[in-house]
Amino acid sequence: MSPRLNPRRDFFVSYTKADHLWAKGIGDWLEEAGYSVFMQDPDFHAGSNFVLKMQEGTSTCDRTIAVVSPPYLESDFTPSEWAAAFAKDPKGEKGTLVLVIVRATDLPGLLGQIRYINLADMNADAARAKLLSELQSLRTDHPIPKRVRRSKVPVSQTESPVPPVSIKIGRTGNNATIAGRDVIKTDRVTVHHTFTPGPQHITERQAHQIQELIRDLAGIDEKAGKGNTFPKWQTRFKRKFDLETYRALLAEQAGTGLSTLRQWKAIARRSLRRKDNPSWRNELYTAIYAAWHGLGHQKEAIYPFAYDYLALKKPITSLKELKDSGLEKLCRHVTNMK
Repeated sequence: MSPRLNPRRDFFVSYTKADHLWAKGIGDWLEEAGYSVFMQDPDFHAGSNFVLKMQEGTSTCDRTIAVVSPPYLESDFTPSEWAAAFAKDPKGEKGTLVLVIVRATDLPGLLGQIRYINLADMNADAARAKLLSELQSLRTDHPIPKRVRRSKVPVSQTESPVPPVSIKIGRTGNNATIAGRDVIKTDRVTVHHTFTPGPQHITERQAHQIQELIRDLAGIDEKAGKGNTFPKWQTRFKRKFDLETYRALLAEQAGTGLSTLRQWKAIARRSLRRKDNPSWRNELYTAIYAAWHGLGHQKEAIYPFAYDYLALKKPITSLKELKDSGLEKLCRHVTNMK
């Protein structure tokens, strides 16, 4: 039997644990834009050899995206990842190494001479737009070879292929029945359903709001020591509304969907309050200021508002002066204001 060859992909995403949420977001944006991606989560499985998987990533991907931050530059492992990409293209003629800065960072030595994309201090929508725009120009300057994608199920030369949305799979042992036709012998059948949002579905902006709330939930769990729970929350949301993709959520369900995620987020914060009170309070500060800003108010106006709403005994000049109960009550009220 010939050895199994690893498929080539467009991008290997190199990052450190400290920037996991940024890296996951970048990976999602790339795949949504039609690129193929290889990265530690989810391609490094339990029990796999970390060094060998890094070697697979750097050797089977056309380009490496380095998610750069101070922790990235201090890591023991990341230099070998970006150096492997740099060695393939030391003159930068092919755009093999792409630096994406997600936190303010001074690029030292050789990295300082490489073109980079700066996403630091940008919100999700702006960061996504800038990243894909920059990569589009990179694709034009240094084209990625088109890959020939072969179907796992051979189609007769005299027969029109069945559209992906109409394929139904039924399994009998190792066989697969395609849309009621003859049984085809195969070990595994992989079917990809395409989905195109229509006017009846949520907007791009609402989809990003959902995605950001799911990231917030995963971030809270990570601070509480629960590891990477992003896939869990994503799956839970899709099951809640019986969806294959959250982008299939109907426009009329947008309010309910966002409200559900905010409720889950409030519940998740409670566990963080017990395990890591400073992080819990920081989560509430961020939520209050973001909601207050979204209502069109200046940051400083929240303090007299809190004084009145909470019936405090004396004015405050910082949310840090509030007790846990008052801070939580203020957060719940402000984030529910219209």
